[in-house]
Amino acid sequence: MNDSWAYLDDVAQVKINTYVKDLPKDDMPNMEHLLNYEPLKVSAEVRLSHASMSELISIVPFDMDARIIDRMIELYGKVGNFYAANDWVQETLIYVDKFSVKQIEQLIKVASENNQITGSNEYPRLIKAVRNKKIISETELNKLLVEFNMQDLVVKTETETSE
Repeated sequence: MNDSWAYLDDVAQVKINTYVKDLPKDDMPNMEHLLNYEPLKVSAEVRLSHASMSELISIVPFDMDARIIDRMIELYGKVGNFYAANDWVQETLIYVDKFSVKQIEQLIKVASENNQITGSNEYPRLIKAVRNKKIISETELNKLLVEFNMQDLVVKTETETSE
């Protein structure tokens, strides 16, 4: 596919890039491929930067691109009420196992900066899912929670309780 791009005239390349920048929601499942196709990568990143949560959820790839997860976390940090925070968790729980340690750290950081997240009913459930998926060690997760003033979500490990 990379070779075919070179055979398109400039007008066709511009039209395709413009289409990708304004990609309709119905075509969002193709975002993963567009992000990884070098000639359209920049346009796909532009579109991703203004994708809504519902558009991101529609992508549902098996191996979700880290940039999509980063955008999801960015949107989470901007929720304006408890309902939106709870909805985000409910929509995202099935993807938690795809988050990296760095993304878990970012998730906790953005949550600490938004009381609509930390005060929501579903945030503890999200932390429990992170804990259950073992994306990050229990000790490291507890350190992050303490660092960002969420001691109420810390769970003592067996070694900590036996000391």
